[in-house]
Amino acid sequence: MFCVSFSLAGVQFVYSSQFSISGPLFQQKFGISQSAINIILSTAGPISGFLVQPIVGAISDRYTSPRGRRRPFIFWGTICTVIGMIIIGLSVKIGEALGEKFSTVNHYADHYASITFAIFGLWVMNLFNNVTQGPARALVNDLTEEDKKQLANATTAGVMSVAAVAGNLIGASLLHSANPYQIIFLMASGVVFVSMIPTLIAGKEKPYVREMDEEKQSFVGVFKQIFNAFRNIEFSMAKVVFIYFLSWLAYTPLMVNQIDLFNKIVYPGVPNNWGTYMGMYGLALFSTIAFNFSLISPYIIDKIGPKMTYIITQLIATGCYIAIWALPTISPWQALLFTSIPAWNFTAFNSIPFAITSQIVGPKQSGLYMGVLNSASVIAQTLSGAISAPVLSARGDDVRWAIGVGGVFSVLAVIAAFFLETPKRDSLLEQVDYNEE
Repeated sequence: MFCVSFSLAGVQFVYSSQFSISGPLFQQKFGISQSAINIILSTAGPISGFLVQPIVGAISDRYTSPRGRRRPFIFWGTICTVIGMIIIGLSVKIGEALGEKFSTVNHYADHYASITFAIFGLWVMNLFNNVTQGPARALVNDLTEEDKKQLANATTAGVMSVAAVAGNLIGASLLHSANPYQIIFLMASGVVFVSMIPTLIAGKEKPYVREMDEEKQSFVGVFKQIFNAFRNIEFSMAKVVFIYFLSWLAYTPLMVNQIDLFNKIVYPGVPNNWGTYMGMYGLALFSTIAFNFSLISPYIIDKIGPKMTYIITQLIATGCYIAIWALPTISPWQALLFTSIPAWNFTAFNSIPFAITSQIVGPKQSGLYMGVLNSASVIAQTLSGAISAPVLSARGDDVRWAIGVGGVFSVLAVIAAFFLETPKRDSLLEQVDYNEE
């Protein structure tokens, strides 16, 4: 199962590269404002996920390739993701080949070609990483016996968390090289390519054979299913979706702005990318805490229940977001503390809602409503970018204000969580797992 889930390590490596190094690339190399960076990073991934995952999921469920239902999507998704990463890594070189000049102080008006290629590569990378992600997760479940699904989920969580830690630590170690952005993205593309190989070899799935009376599902049918799921959603399920939406709305500003928090606030004006360097270590610490908390969260849920687990972790995250905004100065240890402790909440809101959903809707509709939850996170991330952009513009690109806005939504998530309806703890504990997306 370790080998089957290995392609998800590549998926996580892509996300680690994107949120740790894309911001500094766009700001330091291209001279783009922080508000514009928020819009770029908060639209490429979420919108591509919203468009791609439901479609690919529906098609791969009934795909009749002799190589199986999932592996063709994993292969081509990974190949195209690698191409996108290479384009980002070479965007500066492409700009230079087209006559653009780079210095220690850059302005976006001088680098339209480089920026165009970098954004194009970012979209390609995100679109096809989503093509890989859905089938890769489905393949793990397809090849796992019912009584071993918990072990499979734990293995997948471990693989992805280790990939997140490794991605940030490797990136931090390469920041002082001559061309850090180019080296990191090109190296990451190699890691992503290699990660799919164990999955393709070990993921021996049987080809899908369509039944005689089975109709081929159309694209229109997929969107009708999703629309009907939103329209006919039960009230108890709607509350789960709304709370999940608020949690993502609260967390996204930190996710997008963490590196710039270290660059601009903790280490302002310090040369040699030291802020980026420490920010990547902060992301590695976040992933380590998230993984460790995922191991003990079932025991916590057993003692105090899923609702209180959600409320307490969300309340702790709220305190961290507000502290980042309220403190006049932030020391390095405070920054590491307040940006890593929300990992507890990240683990909770990426596991508990999915487990509750499975209990509310049952197995026949669980896949569809997992898509509804994913759509809620997509909308939240996109909306967060739209809200953060004017706030950052009004506050001189001070990222603490964007994170502070996240704290307001986190307060709302705490209040909403008190109205969360949960199934019996015994049945919930059978399904709770940690999903980092």
